[in-house]
Amino acid sequence: MPSKLNAKEMLLSLLVQYEKMYLDNMALKAILTTSPSSRTRQTWIKDFEELRNDATYRKRAHEQFAKLYAHINALTDEADILELLSKIPLTEKVN
Repeated sequence: MPSKLNAKEMLLSLLVQYEKMYLDNMALKAILTTSPSSRTRQTWIKDFEELRNDATYRKRAHEQFAKLYAHINALTDEADILELLSKIPLTEKVN
């Protein structure tokens, strides 16, 4: 069984995971930007912005995190916050 991480180690682990997701996003944008398909090259940013700004799409995305937001906002004790933080999986895959 792995040893318990302290808060600093947990935050650093989360930062590493977010950095990996950021890198994946950058790579995806680079691929789409340099795609041989002119439609992809010309419209992906517009399509992306439309989806990201679409109220229904944003609502669906936020619903995935609503319970976690509520749970976090209800926490007042630092020990409880660290306990929740310790439950975040430290894997390379997001989904």
